[in-house]
Amino acid sequence: PAVALCGGLAVYFLGHVAIRLRTVGTFNRQRTLVAALALALIPYADSVDALAALLTVAALVAALIAYEAIVLRERRAQIRAERRQPTPATAD
Repeated sequence: PAVALCGGLAVYFLGHVAIRLRTVGTFNRQRTLVAALALALIPYADSVDALAALLTVAALVAALIAYEAIVLRERRAQIRAERRQPTPATAD
């Protein structure tokens, strides 16, 4: 169960990293770090109760979400503002 919990999370985030690298050409260090930390948590998750392992993994994901929400706030606002601007009409 510990390998499935932590390993599954690592595979999920590494999948995000791979798709972003393939489509946009940029590398997401934060998600790669969380994937590595999830893999490093396997021995810990194997030695504690399932609830403690689940709470630890949930805290790891919550920390990533909080980090991305705070650090990338301005970039998200910029992208949203660009999407709201009307596109110029093309002349035929």
